[in-house]
Amino acid sequence: FGMFHTAILDQKRRVSGSGIRVIRKPKEITIRVPLKALGNPKKILTSATTYLGGLSLEWVSWRILELP
Repeated sequence: FGMFHTAILDQKRRVSGSGIRVIRKPKEITIRVPLKALGNPKKILTSATTYLGGLSLEWVSWRILELP
């Protein structure tokens, strides 16, 4: 993505596949990952960090998502 790089990880394992989508807007990033790519979990512990080079710019605290 040029200067933009996105990595989606399941613990330390990079998740890749055809259903993953990253949508960037000026003040928003939406990431969609099929649950099948994560092994169909019942709960997800999630967080996000943005970097500029090696410098961490922003971190979103941990969230627990309970899935039906």
